[in-house]
Amino acid sequence: MLSIIELPKFKKPKEELETYIEKWTYFIKHAADLETILEKRVFHKAFDLANRANMTSKELAAYDASITVMLDERGRIEGAEQRKTIRIARSMKQDGITPAVISRGTELTLEEIERL
Repeated sequence: MLSIIELPKFKKPKEELETYIEKWTYFIKHAADLETILEKRVFHKAFDLANRANMTSKELAAYDASITVMLDERGRIEGAEQRKTIRIARSMKQDGITPAVISRGTELTLEEIERL
């Protein structure tokens, strides 16, 4: 199926986009406005794939290694934050603060608090 799209005639606002063709048309028409485009995860993936397609094997290996380092660091940070949250919750529990209050303050579930 062949489709012809005239971008100047495409006036649909992003809130009314329904089909993938409409979303891609909006994407192409508003490509200069990356903040609008990058709100959607699918467009993040599209940009990533496009960037990777133009990389040499050496650049791709370096890019993949940097992503791995970034994800590892994110995991370490999230783990440290979780451990700190658990220490705070334990301290609050020892001080006699109710599990409901601890849950609101730490975003731990009541079950997680009971296991501490």
